Amino acid sequence: MKILQICHKPPYPDTDGGTMASYSVLRSLHEAGEQVEVFSLTTPKHPQKQVVDGVLTKIKIHYSFVDTRVKPTAAAKGLVEKHSYLISRFYSKTAAAQLQQILQNQSFDAVIFESLYTAIYLPLVRAESNAVCLYREHNIESSLWRQRAEKMNAAASAVIHLFNQKLTRFEFDEINKFDGIAYISKTDAQNLKKKGIHIPGIHLPFSYFEPKYEPQVKPHPHQIGFIGALNWEPNIKGLKWFLQEVWPTVRAKHPAAVFHVAGRGYNPKLEKWKVPGVHFIGEVASAPHFMRSCSIFVVPLFESSGVRVKLVEASALGVPVITTPAGIKGLDMPENAIAVCENKSDFAREISRMLTGETYRKSRGEKAREHILRTHKPEKTARDIQDFLKRLS
Repeated sequence: MKILQICHKPPYPDTDGGTMASYSVLRSLHEAGEQVEVFSLTTPKHPQKQVVDGVLTKIKIHYSFVDTRVKPTAAAKGLVEKHSYLISRFYSKTAAAQLQQILQNQSFDAVIFESLYTAIYLPLVRAESNAVCLYREHNIESSLWRQRAEKMNAAASAVIHLFNQKLTRFEFDEINKFDGIAYISKTDAQNLKKKGIHIPGIHLPFSYFEPKYEPQVKPHPHQIGFIGALNWEPNIKGLKWFLQEVWPTVRAKHPAAVFHVAGRGYNPKLEKWKVPGVHFIGEVASAPHFMRSCSIFVVPLFESSGVRVKLVEASALGVPVITTPAGIKGLDMPENAIAVCENKSDFAREISRMLTGETYRKSRGEKAREHILRTHKPEKTARDIQDFLKRLS
């Protein structure tokens, strides 16, 4: 089968959840023997970087730059025009022409669209190809924007609400124009079906790749870790809450405890939250290597859709995870595999319990790892996509 994957950001380096989700499908299909090519947008936030990944060097990747930075004049027009400015930022005539040429020069059996931001190119693909068009859902984007607006002041919330009305219409109208949808989580599948998405669907979780996810051996006994995009507002809000509401209690009871924060896009907002025991280390060369150094991995998140891939990664490594109900949303984890805390007191209490109870901490990590290794295998991902695309053909 010849497959074209369209990405709204490069599939390498796999440093954030969206990139890793795209990479997992690409690599799974390649290793299953399918002929896969990639058409990827690059943006100021996600530029093209040299590929050193052994798998991706064997795959043809076409890049096209799109300036997705918010432009005040265009944004103002977006408030009154019919189209969604949040989506149209990812469209360019240059990228469309390049994609058109690829489709005219080759024949594909299937085209996989990664995330809603690539759906704007669906009409072009339909016009130039008879391929099966599969939408790979990463998040319910309108849900994320709605959650974001709810936490803003009244004026900002009203503006975001107007933008999100257009995004919502685009999301639920456009998805139904695809031949099929691959849901990132069962929760999202249920919610989208309630909203009127009626095309054939399949649950397609993020998959891990061994030996990248060999378990931790000797983590630092008092090191707590967080990794994620530090310029993504939900992460900033979650970290602020953790550092102001949870960390003082943890540090008072465990003076030796340290909290290491890693991730690309260091945000200056974080500077004012530097307190004893907290270290901002920026982007790391290897997320799994960083996670292995931690005794505990925290995901303090209050806005979510899709799944938190970093949580899946930590679990695959056997690193015990503490999160919130929003952080675990979309993941069907067994009881007692991941600690889910409703408030700051429970969060601090769970950290303390893990820091002082090695047996308890390890049992959490081992149970989560066992579940992920059983349910998120790349071989299963490839087989499920192959079977689903054949049914859609």
